[in-house]
Amino acid sequence: MFFGGLIRYAIEKNLYFKDYVVHYTNASFLIDPEFKTPTDLDGLFTGFDPAKKRLRPLHLEVPGGR
Repeated sequence: MFFGGLIRYAIEKNLYFKDYVVHYTNASFLIDPEFKTPTDLDGLFTGFDPAKKRLRPLHLEVPGGR
């Protein structure tokens, strides 16, 4: 949680080198807007199938990727 907070603070305060982040990291990949984290869904990721008790793999892909 601490590291996530650090990242959020840096992004909100624009305390990072945007050109480097965009061109040399995977941060420029877009996350599916429908994707939810365990914080959003009571400890489960988007795509969890309660009947099968597993994640549906397609929900873990980035848009346009396979």
